Amino acid sequence: MAGMSGTIKRLDANGSQFKSGSYAFDKWPGKLPSGFNYYGTLKDTKADGHSVKVHGKVDGYGYAKAVTLKKCNGKTKYVAQKVYGSDPAEQGKVQVCTVRSLLPDYCKESPWYYR
Repeated sequence: MAGMSGTIKRLDANGSQFKSGSYAFDKWPGKLPSGFNYYGTLKDTKADGHSVKVHGKVDGYGYAKAVTLKKCNGKTKYVAQKVYGSDPAEQGKVQVCTVRSLLPDYCKESPWYYR
């Protein structure tokens, strides 16, 4: 099955932002691991001392290790991450969060993207 690709709509989470996003699934059958790749810009939009993070997941698994900007005060970072499990990914999603120390993280999640 050929890999699919597309754009990820901007995600805003009260101080964090993931924008200019795109995704692509690796071709299957093909080289393992066949995963969900996402790309875009992570930004701290409030410069309030909170860290911001973005991470992705594939069907049947939890979120992968996050790409984090720690107490970045308005900075941006280009992100490229491949997320995969033990079987070929059929769907994937992205989540951006503002890390609020003692309070739960404030997060915004994309819809599922399908192969």
